[in-house]
Amino acid sequence: MTLLQHIQPRRAALMVAAISVVAASAQNMSTQIVVERQIEPEYRQAVRPSGVSPVALTPTVTTPRLSAAPYSALAQLDASLSMLEPAAWGDTLYVSPFRGYANLGYLPAANVAASVGYSFINTRDTRVSAFVSYLANKYHGYRDAAEGQRAQTDYSHQELRIGADALHRLDRRNTLAASVGYVFGSAQMPEYASGPASTFKQNANRAYVTADWSHRSSFAADAGASVRYFGFTKDVYNTGASTGALLPNDPMTEALYNVHGNIAAIAGKWSFRLRAAATWQHHSPAAGGLYAYAADDEVSDDALFGYAHYDYHTNALYTFTPSAEVRSGSFTGIFGIRLDLSHGGFSKKFYATPDVRLNWQISSRVALWGRVGGGKVLNTLEDLYAYTPYMSGAYGYDMSSIPVTVDAGINMGPFSGFSIALELGGASANEWLMPAMANGANCYEMTKVAGIHYRAALAWDALKWFSAHASIEGATHSEDGGDGGYYLWRDRARWQTNVGITLRPVKPMTLSVDWNLRTKRRAYELGSASLIGLGFLYHKADVINLGNINDISASAAWQFSERLSAHVQLTNILCRRYYIIPGVASARLGGTFGVSYQF
Repeated sequence: MTLLQHIQPRRAALMVAAISVVAASAQNMSTQIVVERQIEPEYRQAVRPSGVSPVALTPTVTTPRLSAAPYSALAQLDASLSMLEPAAWGDTLYVSPFRGYANLGYLPAANVAASVGYSFINTRDTRVSAFVSYLANKYHGYRDAAEGQRAQTDYSHQELRIGADALHRLDRRNTLAASVGYVFGSAQMPEYASGPASTFKQNANRAYVTADWSHRSSFAADAGASVRYFGFTKDVYNTGASTGALLPNDPMTEALYNVHGNIAAIAGKWSFRLRAAATWQHHSPAAGGLYAYAADDEVSDDALFGYAHYDYHTNALYTFTPSAEVRSGSFTGIFGIRLDLSHGGFSKKFYATPDVRLNWQISSRVALWGRVGGGKVLNTLEDLYAYTPYMSGAYGYDMSSIPVTVDAGINMGPFSGFSIALELGGASANEWLMPAMANGANCYEMTKVAGIHYRAALAWDALKWFSAHASIEGATHSEDGGDGGYYLWRDRARWQTNVGITLRPVKPMTLSVDWNLRTKRRAYELGSASLIGLGFLYHKADVINLGNINDISASAAWQFSERLSAHVQLTNILCRRYYIIPGVASARLGGTFGVSYQF
């Protein structure tokens, strides 16, 4: 849902001001000090090649995190400052003419986004930066009540972020990087998941420390480590499956410990790389966790997952990925295998999946690309919270696995300003987390999602003052309660359409209008049965219609100077309601009026 982009310095502040409603956070003190949505270095999302450029740079095939859906107005920012990429061999760090930034956005009385950051040291070899940001969202919505009625309720979420990072170039070959930060979040939960008080607010604390080293010479090497903490602070009330009474569950906390590294060597047209990582996930004592069970006679043929009580629990995931890369003329190929060893939970302990990426530049205007991947996924509380803060804080989850993903596409253009992209792929994911509702509380269903997805995109950019794009995507869809679909679409949508235009009538001004349509979105209400010694066994009961998303957004931005810009952005102009996750209705009109200043 969001990625760092390299953009022209004079356009950077103008474009970033238009998206500051969801991106008032940590900054990248690089070519331009701008406010961007941040992604932690150790967590790289797997995404399709952006845009429709004929330069088909195939993305790295890594196991995706549970990321915020692009249609959700409640999408949250990652809790870190994005580090600069290590300097190339023999290079120095770029010294920006600006040392700090300040950003403020506001829309009465629902949205507030503010951030300030400063680079205390900004030299050719050293950079030390810090930031503070605040994000708040509040709106009046509704929830489902008894007998098909809707009850009015308020939703609110706020986050305060404090962080710092440092980057130091030891010499021509070695670079060190480090970051530290803390995030406080608070979300007012809907009444159905909050217990006796309708004004119940769940708080969450997050903290992280990271350190990384990189080396560039005749070979390349990287190594790093991180410690992360996430913890809910208040008991969560859920409806008991047998008594129907509101029962308190202890809040979940989680500690993540990660070490990773890779080494690569070049021999002519070939290069060889070994990547390795180890992550330990430690859950505190809590009411229980959700773990996948095999469907057998001992449990139930329709079992999806179970709810089991435990004290302390630790999951571990060890990943090794050897690969070889060849570059020959217009062809680039990466051939590897990913090996996953895991400990804890009920899922398969050893996993082997391909890691293959291909790119063939047929001509200057036509390129083919393909990739095959897969692997295991640690489902962390931080990732679940990033998807939506309106979740039950009483559950931990087992690992997920992706047996295989296969994607291929062709990028063509530009031809008189037109570019075209076509994509086809298929994937299968086991024990995959999909938003659901069980015993009156939001949770995640662990299920299998498999199917085909396809995409066609068109863009036109031949004039300085006008550009446009359009795309349509589809995925296999099960109408009978199955789980056919695209595993990265957490709402099980059947179709997605995006259309947008950008106008630049005068040099300092940018105007844009976008339309997003997602259809046949759904989730499940889960039924449960008590199991002696195990807790509860869950299975699909009723389909929950999440509603179609029909969102028109518009923005305008004005660049007063290299330092100062202003913007207006409005989302969901049609004021359509839909469910973000089961039971949580979306806001109507959203957006911000804001300014950005660099100093």
